Amino acid sequence: MTDLTDLYHSDYDAWLKDNLELLRQSRFEQLDVEHLTEQVLDRAFLPN
Repeated sequence: MTDLTDLYHSDYDAWLKDNLELLRQSRFEQLDVEHLTEQVLDRAFLPN
């Protein structure tokens, strides 16, 4: 698997698919937590 941080910047779709596969396999220690968190927060509805 390509380094996920590099993949995040070069191929978002592949990065997302790789992270989803890691989630399905419960390989949480290998997730790109920094960028996953950023993506979730960007899409979250956060009331004031």
